[in-house]
Amino acid sequence: MPTITNDVGTCMADTALALESRARRVAQKCGYVARKSRLRRDSVDNRGGFMIIDPRYNVPVAGLHYELTAQDVIEWCEQRAPVAP
Repeated sequence: MPTITNDVGTCMADTALALESRARRVAQKCGYVARKSRLRRDSVDNRGGFMIIDPRYNVPVAGLHYELTAQDVIEWCEQRAPVAP
């Protein structure tokens, strides 16, 4: 059975996962998909971060090399958020 600890490392990991989830939700609200790389090592074409994809055409619109952080995704989507009348 897993134990619950109040460790700083655990809290930081939970915060990072929450931020990643928030980035995905914000992108979805703007009509995009935020996809995180599964590759665990850096390469020229894959930096291990996020890519924003337009699902209508399945084309990346930002983060072509998975270089965006979760915070970058949120900021990018907030700049493109539709203005309510």
